Parts: sequence; C-alpha cells; structure tokens
Amino acid sequence: LYQGSSEQPVFDRRRFDGGNLLGRWRSRLQDGSELSIQTYYDYTKRVYPGTFSESLNTIDLDMQHGFKLGERHEIVWGGGYRYSDDRVGNSAQLAFLPAHRSLRTINLFIQDEIQLVPDRLYVTVGSKVEHNAYSGIDVQPNIRLSWKVRDHSQLWTAVSQAARTPSRIDREFFTPANAPLVLAGGPNFDSEKVTAYELGYRGQLADYGSMAATVFYNDYRSLRNLESNAAGAYVLSNRMQGETYGLEMWGEIRPNKRWRIQAGYLLLHKNLRLPADTTDPLGIAAAGNDPRYQWSLRSLVDLSHNLEWDLSVRRVGALPSPKVPAYTAFDMRLAWKPTSSWDLALVAQNMLDASHLEFATSPLPAEVRRSIFVKSTWKF
Repeated sequence: LYQGSSEQPVFDRRRFDGGNLLGRWRSRLQDGSELSIQTYYDYTKRVYPGTFSESLNTIDLDMQHGFKLGERHEIVWGGGYRYSDDRVGNSAQLAFLPAHRSLRTINLFIQDEIQLVPDRLYVTVGSKVEHNAYSGIDVQPNIRLSWKVRDHSQLWTAVSQAARTPSRIDREFFTPANAPLVLAGGPNFDSEKVTAYELGYRGQLADYGSMAATVFYNDYRSLRNLESNAAGAYVLSNRMQGETYGLEMWGEIRPNKRWRIQAGYLLLHKNLRLPADTTDPLGIAAAGNDPRYQWSLRSLVDLSHNLEWDLSVRRVGALPSPKVPAYTAFDMRLAWKPTSSWDLALVAQNMLDASHLEFATSPLPAEVRRSIFVKSTWKF
C-alpha cells in the first residue's frame, strides 16, 4: 500500500478484525401461519496506518409472517430495523465528518401471491417501504407473473423497482480533511434507483438435474457521479443514468446420489450516460466497473454420511477502469458433521495464487489473498 506525498513510498501493514453472530427463530402458529424472527450483530474494525481507521457495530432485526387468506391468496408481511454505530479515525489525507455517526434504517413490506389458475398461473404483487437517515423514504414495488408449463418446468416474468440508499461515503466523505477540498460527499446525494425487467425459465431435467436461465434489462436513474462546485472541488452527485442488459444461466446435474455438479454463467452489457453539461472528470469509464462475464463450476461430494468434500473454480473477467486483469480462483472445503446440528469445516480459498487484485480503487486497492481457515457451525 502506497501512501503519503514523500518521494519514497511508505509501506504499512493493514489490519482487519471483527466477528458476527446470527440468530434465527421459526415457528408454525396454531392458525397454520408461519412466523420467523432473525437478529444479527456484526463488529468490524479496520486500520490503515497513517490513513484511516474505523470501528463499526451493526445490529439488525428482521421479522416475517406468512399466512393464507382464502383458497387463492398467500400473504407475507414483515419489517426490519438496522442500527449501526460508526466511529472513524480520520487523517489529514481523508476524513468522514462527523467522525462518529449513528444510523438507523427501518423497512416494512407486504406481498400477496394470487392463484389466477389453480396450480398453473400465479401473480405476485407487493411493495417495500424503507426509511433511512439520508434520503428519507423509498418505495419499492414489484409484480411477478409465473406460469407452470408442465409439472417440472416454469416460465416467469417480473417488473420491480429498487433503491440503493446513500452511505457515509456518498454524504460525509472528504479528501483532504480540510479546505481546499479535492473530493467531498454530496450534501444532497439521493438514493440510486433502478427499474428491473426479467424473463426467465426454470426446469427439471428428468431425475438427474435442473437448469434455469434469465434475460434481464435494468433501467437506472440517479446514479452516482462527480461534479465540480464553485470552489473547484469535486462533489458526489446523482446525474448519471443508463441501462444494463444480459443473460444469467445456472444448472446442476447429479451423476449419482452422493455427487452434484453445479455450473453458472453471467453475461453483462452496459450503456451509461451523463448529461451534456457534466463536469465529471472520469466520465462513464469508471462507472459500473463490472466484468463482462463470469462463470463458475462446483463439485459437491458426500464421501460418507457425515463427511463432505467441495471443490469450486470460478473465472471473473477483466475490469475496464481502473483496469484489473481477469483471474481464476480455486476453493476447497472439507466438512465433518459429527451430529445433525453441528459441522466442522476446513476451508481453503484462492489456492491458485498468493493473491489477486479484486478492485484497483485508490488509495486503498482491494486485494484478495490465499487463505486457509476452520469454520464451525451449530444449529439449534
């Protein structure tokens, strides 16, 4: 990691610490409805010596209740609450102001699946309403139509709206920490929005496999970009728009009862635009910095009734701006399940290289290293 303005580079060791705890409770009530409650706690600490440090505590609570209304309606409703406490150690190079921020996000949702033709044709309508500390209320409706062509195949189409709420970077990030500024969060930065159109197929391949394919088209509005202000600083704004479209495929075959092979493929095209009067120094080259393609192949074998061996390989295409080479990664997992509720796994990730670059963002590029660790899971 290079930092500082001296002629000689300074290399520092970054540190990451943290942990999380997830609890989930499910119950079928006396009236036949189902209730589930999930709570989650996460602690993360990051230290980039001389540049930035952060201590983040997040608490998340979700509730969901599902029930049938008459013969043709299946309703699911619920809500969620998230609280995050973020404390940042700023430096002269960059700062989050204020350095300490507590954020709360609340959401409510409802969805109704209606049988238009029993066991054949369904329509699902619903909406999610979310309130966050920065942009206020976002309404996210959706509608889905599903046709069961045969007993083991289904066609479906959907239209939905979604929003990405602003983060602290969008509103409260500054570099350098004091004027004159070079880059600043936008005080009026709003939620980024998308309307998504999808058409898909899912089918069972006899008794030995299944497959799914989806074509999609996404219409984006209010995407993040940079605009210069009167003081000469670049401020985060919402003036970009555009479309993406592509194809996603997934399949699984089962050569025998103990062995499954899974494969997936994604193809993505982007068409993003900025208004004619933009002052964005980067243009659209750095926006939507996504690979054109990705594919994965995974093998899952039950060596015995309580021993699992998983192998996976994935290929991710190059990123255009900043340029990041394409890479291939190989992972392995060996898990022992002494009981039905507890498993102990040895996991090895990114075994082909000592490290590879995931994103080349400045000043802190994201590099993924080879790792080996032990993971224990207990369900109760």
